[in-house]
Amino acid sequence: MSEMSYEKEAFEHLWKYFSLHADQRMKTVNFFIVISGVLIAAIVRAYTSGNKNWYVGGCSLLVTFLSYLFYRIDCRNKELIKHSEAALIEWEKQCLTSKQMTKCKLFSLEKVSTEKSKVNDLYMTYSRALNTLFLVVGLAGGLLFLVPFLG
Repeated sequence: MSEMSYEKEAFEHLWKYFSLHADQRMKTVNFFIVISGVLIAAIVRAYTSGNKNWYVGGCSLLVTFLSYLFYRIDCRNKELIKHSEAALIEWEKQCLTSKQMTKCKLFSLEKVSTEKSKVNDLYMTYSRALNTLFLVVGLAGGLLFLVPFLG
């Protein structure tokens, strides 16, 4: 097998691994948004219909539990993506060695750019945005659980 063929095969393997887990992360978040929205809508509907019983409490606790569960799943997906990014950065170092290829090292350049931007506390990474989403929805579920007891 030629050196170029090996490099191409290695890249394809790394890219498929990265793509799989990045896609899995997006699909997981999309599913979380849909299922949480449906549950919260059901809670609000039940509450406004005067149904303040176990249904509201159960669904509210389920929202909070699902927020935590999806947060943990996202942590694992993020870890797998970081592994693949590190491998792709190493591939870039090994295979994109000419001066003209410097700007093609997208993963290496993005890592440096992100690290520079993280100095700003207001910089919103994808992970920070998702963690905020999971926290807000989880807290909303907890608050919705308390509503029947307050009124």
